Amino acid sequence: MKTGKQADLAGIANVKEEVDVKLVARDVMSTEVITVRPDESLADLARLLAGTAHSGFPVVEGKDVVGMVSEADVINWASRQESRDYPVDGLIGGMIFSSLVLNPDTDTLQGTKVRDIMTREVLAVSPDDPLEEVARLMIKNHINRVPVLEGSKLVGIIARDDIIRALTRGVEIG
Repeated sequence: MKTGKQADLAGIANVKEEVDVKLVARDVMSTEVITVRPDESLADLARLLAGTAHSGFPVVEGKDVVGMVSEADVINWASRQESRDYPVDGLIGGMIFSSLVLNPDTDTLQGTKVRDIMTREVLAVSPDDPLEEVARLMIKNHINRVPVLEGSKLVGIIARDDIIRALTRGVEIG
C-alpha cells in the first residue's frame, strides 16, 4: 500500500478532468533553479538546505548537470559517518548524528564535498515531455525532483509539488 506523497503521485496518471489540455514539463517547471557545484562543502550545502524550502538541487559543473544532491544524501552520508567513526548505538550515537547535522561547521562537513555524496546518474526530462511521463519517472525512481534539460542546458526543474499544483488547476495531465 502506498502512503503519503507517493500515493498522491501514484494517482496522478489516473486524474482526468473535463478540460482537454495536456500539460508538458515546460508548463509546470520552475525556471529559477538553485544549483550547487561539486566542489562545494557539505557545510555550505547544509546551510543552503536549511535556508531554503528546497530539499535538493542539481549539481552543475560548467554548464553541465553532473549530479543531483538532496537532504537524503546528506542524512545517508551522516549516518555512515556515525557508524564508521562511532559504532555506538542508542543515545551516544544519536547525539553524534545530531551534532553532524546541526553543526555544519565541523571539520568533517567542511572537508567533505558535494561530489562525495551526490547521485551521479541524473534522470532528466525535456521541456516537451508530457507531464504524465514526468510523474511516472518520479514515481518509478522514487525521486522528488527532476531537472529539465534542453539538449545539455539546464532550463528548469520539476518537483513533486509542481505536479500537485498542476492538479489543483483542474487540467488533464495524461
